[in-house]
Amino acid sequence: MTEQDVYQIRLRRKNGENIREVYKDYSNKLTYGSFTNIWSY
Repeated sequence: MTEQDVYQIRLRRKNGENIREVYKDYSNKLTYGSFTNIWSY
């Protein structure tokens, strides 16, 4: 994960995208638990 990845995840959350849909784009880079930590700040 890069700083840009984290920024994009949080931006997509702010724009109202569904967490599971966004996670699909990052599932090859991190676990769902780690993803939710980023998602929820």
